[in-house]
Amino acid sequence: MKIPSSLFLPALFIVCILNVPALADDDLATRDWSAVAARSLKDDPPAPGDVGKLISKALDSDWEVNPCSYAFVDPAQDGTYRLIAAFDGSSYHTCNRVVVIAKKGGKLTVANDWQTRMAEKVENITLDLDGNGSTEIVIPEAWTKYEEGHCIAMWQKAYKWEDGRFTDHSADYPGLYKARLKELNEAIPRLRDPTCSEMERDKISRFLNIDPTAGYALALSWMKSPEPFMRRKAASVFADINDGESRKNLSRLKSDSDPLVAETAKLYLDPTPGP
Repeated sequence: MKIPSSLFLPALFIVCILNVPALADDDLATRDWSAVAARSLKDDPPAPGDVGKLISKALDSDWEVNPCSYAFVDPAQDGTYRLIAAFDGSSYHTCNRVVVIAKKGGKLTVANDWQTRMAEKVENITLDLDGNGSTEIVIPEAWTKYEEGHCIAMWQKAYKWEDGRFTDHSADYPGLYKARLKELNEAIPRLRDPTCSEMERDKISRFLNIDPTAGYALALSWMKSPEPFMRRKAASVFADINDGESRKNLSRLKSDSDPLVAETAKLYLDPTPGP
């Protein structure tokens, strides 16, 4: 029996549909990143999965990236967006990495790549510190090493767009640190373990030159603690103060009974790696 040719048309149509390539516009790497694009990346943001693929592509990685949050901003105020994204850069299920990706022509570049903590929401770390409409980034960084069951002292660095990337301009924003100092002074009396908050508070006082040796007395008491993790934190404070007396205390901690305390003090005194 001869089958009418018209019956082949639906099947042929389905085959053609299945073989139509995805629209180039669906690929973030080929989309228009300008602020005046018909499909603005800011007003019509892509799905998290597409952003994750773009990050993997920019990092030249086969690893699947699942962004915690992201935003397209114009820090240079030149009418071109850059992607700022926070994601899990480890197996700890935490948002501990922030990248800034730019696109020029068809090429993606990683302008910045930070290891961080407490950066789950990009909107919390992208601020207009100058009050001029541009975007600055405040990155929380670990100041002391991770020790299971104990706090990590944190420090914030303020970055400003300059020469195609965000560069450290922390010293230009004393108001940021004064506001944080006020928060810490109010919170510390209520904390069960204020150690790391005290370290951040004193570091801010040193940074703002309110008291160049702030925290020295506390570190001296921690140095005599029976707990090795407290002696390691004392070493971090002494290294940051870095005056003659602090370096003498680091020399003493080089002979500590705990190998990790001794190694920490040694590295602070001589950070230059061996041959």
